[in-house]
Amino acid sequence: MKIMNKKPKKLTSKELQNKIWIECRRVANLRYKNKKGGFDCYTCGANGLFGVNKQLGHMIPKSYCKPFMKYDMRNLRFQCMRCNVHMGGMGALFIERMRGVDGDMYVAEILNDLQVQMDVKDIYKYYQDQLEFLKLIVK
Repeated sequence: MKIMNKKPKKLTSKELQNKIWIECRRVANLRYKNKKGGFDCYTCGANGLFGVNKQLGHMIPKSYCKPFMKYDMRNLRFQCMRCNVHMGGMGALFIERMRGVDGDMYVAEILNDLQVQMDVKDIYKYYQDQLEFLKLIVK
C-alpha cells in the first residue's frame, strides 16, 4: 500500500487575506490595550470597545490604499463602529491623532508608501510573507 504525500492545498487569495486579517487583529489586541486592559476608539476616544463595536480601522481607507497597505499595522488602529463604519473612518481626525501620537515623520512614511508599486503577480507572495511575519509577533 502506497502512502501518498499530498502537497498542502494552496490557499486562495481571499483565504490568505482572511488569515492575515485574523493575525492583524491578534497583533492589534496585543499592542493597543489601554492602561486598564481595555480598548479605546482611536478617533473619538470612546472606551470599553468590544464585540462588533471593536473595529480595526484604517488610517488610509482600504478602498484607496495599495493591496499591501491593507494589512500594514502602521495603518491600523481600533475604532468604534460609529467612527469606522457610520462616519467613514474619520480619516482626517485619524491622521491628526496619529501625527500627535507618533509624529509627522511616522505619518509621512505611511503616506509615502502609498506611492510604492507592486506587480500583481507579487501580491500573493507578499501576502504569504506578511502572514508569516504577523505570526511571529508576540507580546
